[in-house]
Amino acid sequence: MADTPIEPPRPADYSRSMETRLAIVETMAQQNLVNQQTLVADMRSLRTEIGTLFAELRAELHSKVGELRSEMAELRTELHSETSELRRVHDRDFRLTFGAIVTAALGLAALIAHVAHWL
Repeated sequence: MADTPIEPPRPADYSRSMETRLAIVETMAQQNLVNQQTLVADMRSLRTEIGTLFAELRAELHSKVGELRSEMAELRTELHSETSELRRVHDRDFRLTFGAIVTAALGLAALIAHVAHWL
């Protein structure tokens, strides 16, 4: 803003170098205002760009999390089927082993009874 005196200037108020200095300060102020406006515009465009990139990142993360959830569900299904298969095998092995123990015990009992002439 230009210096507008209320009263007419008196010759002793300002020296000639002061007017030159004041003109330089006013020029610098105008340049600073232009620079500030440029920076504000740049900041607004960067804010918009960051908002767009953030929305894209959020959408990408959302889709990746959805993919991970579906993969986890598939893994749970596979694990469940594997576990049930292992249980079936374990049950079969237990039955075979228990049957062998019972058969051996009965065979030994029969052998002892035969040797002891109980039969």
